[in-house]
Amino acid sequence: MEEMHYFKESQREEIPVPDFKDNITRKLLLQFLCDLCTWAQATPVTSVGIKKDAHSLYILFRNFAFSEQDFWQTFGGYLIALRPKWKIGIFGIELSSQETVALLLDQQNGKFYAVQKTISGRYADSIRSLCLRIECANTEDAAMVNLLCQHMDWQSGICARHLNGSTSHGYIRVPATVMGICQKIRNSRTTWMCYPSRRRSDSGCNSWKMELIMRNLHGSMTGFPHRS
Repeated sequence: MEEMHYFKESQREEIPVPDFKDNITRKLLLQFLCDLCTWAQATPVTSVGIKKDAHSLYILFRNFAFSEQDFWQTFGGYLIALRPKWKIGIFGIELSSQETVALLLDQQNGKFYAVQKTISGRYADSIRSLCLRIECANTEDAAMVNLLCQHMDWQSGICARHLNGSTSHGYIRVPATVMGICQKIRNSRTTWMCYPSRRRSDSGCNSWKMELIMRNLHGSMTGFPHRS
């Protein structure tokens, strides 16, 4: 991405590809988000990007802590499966330095790599809060996914709208899979296993401001609602 040219790569590691042959649909995207809510034990807020970024959707989970290794082990398979339709970047704040951290999926020669980038180039193991940037095919898709998220009961996995945005078909149920898309996979270096993480921060500190992420992305601000 052009707006990330001044981020420095701090980590790159090949990750295994899950055996996934199902259709890539909005329901799968919502399933990923439901599992992410379970993992983070948090309810997200969503916002569509502005101006040239209107094809992107931002989903913010506040006030919890996680490690990069946990995230890729738990959700790497989802990001690979969803990539043909939605490229997803993950942003957070390093716990001690408070600098922005980006977790990105890179594909080269048929292989996938979990990439971390930071402003300083120093590796960040512990990350606080999480913002997804979902790059959609166009502004209409971004608006539709945002609409579905707005009508989603993340705890029950029930959406009050049909996947095409209408309400005429009642509701849809997105079952929580507890990271079911991924399987236990071994490679020469790491055992990758999907499991819910219970690591979170209960420090009571104020959440970091979304504007910091947005300035680092493209020098602008977005319209995330702030908690009162």
